[in-house]
Amino acid sequence: MKIVNTFISDGGALPDYVRFSIQKAKQTNPDVELDFICKDDQPIFEEFGVNWIPQDELSDGDVLKEFNKVCDFRRHGTPNTSYPSPELFWHRTCERLYYLDEYLNRERIYDAFHFENDVLVYGDLRDVPTHPLLSLTPMSVDQVTFAFAHIHTPQHTRHMCLFFNQLLEKGEQWLIQNFGFDHVSEMSLLHVAHVNNMCFCHIVSVKVTVSVTKKPMFFRLEL
Repeated sequence: MKIVNTFISDGGALPDYVRFSIQKAKQTNPDVELDFICKDDQPIFEEFGVNWIPQDELSDGDVLKEFNKVCDFRRHGTPNTSYPSPELFWHRTCERLYYLDEYLNRERIYDAFHFENDVLVYGDLRDVPTHPLLSLTPMSVDQVTFAFAHIHTPQHTRHMCLFFNQLLEKGEQWLIQNFGFDHVSEMSLLHVAHVNNMCFCHIVSVKVTVSVTKKPMFFRLEL
C-alpha cells in the first residue's frame, strides 16, 4: 500500500496547504510510502520523506495526450471563490487523474490511496474498507469526486481515463444534453463512470473544517 498524490502545474512552489495535508498524512500513517507527482522538487518532500515524481516524465503518455487533444476545459476559466483557484483549474483537476493513471500503470502500483491536497487524514489508512474496483467519494446526486480514493489496480484508472476520453470526444453540449449537467468537470465524468458500474462509490465520513487563520479550507477525513 502507498499514497500517490498530485499537483499538476507549470512549476514553482506548492501552495502552503499542501504541506499541511502531507504532514498530517505522514503523522497518521508514518509507515506508508508517499509519492507526489508535480513539476518541481520541493523542500517539504525531503522534510517529510516524500518521493518526488516529476510530472514531465509522465507527460508523453498516450492516454494523457489524447485527453489534452479532446478536452476543452481550458476555456472554463478560474472559479470565482473566496480563495481564487489557479489558472486552468478545471483542466488541471481532471488532468491530474491522467498523470496519476500514467504513473500507476508505468510502475504497476496496486493498492494505492489518492486524496486531494485540501484533505487531512485523521486515521490509519489500513482501517479504510476497500473494494476490488475504484473506491471514490460521493459529492452530490450527480457528482462523484477523487477527493479521497482507493485504487485496487492500475487497470481500473486506465479504463476510467479511456472512458473519459470517449465522453469528451462527444463534446460538452452533448454531455450536458444527455446527462443534465450544468457544466462538465472531472466530478460529472466520474458520476457517469459510476452509474455505468465502472467504479464502486464507497461513502466515507467527511467533515469540513476551517483553520483558525480562516484559510485554507480543509476536508477533515475521519476514518
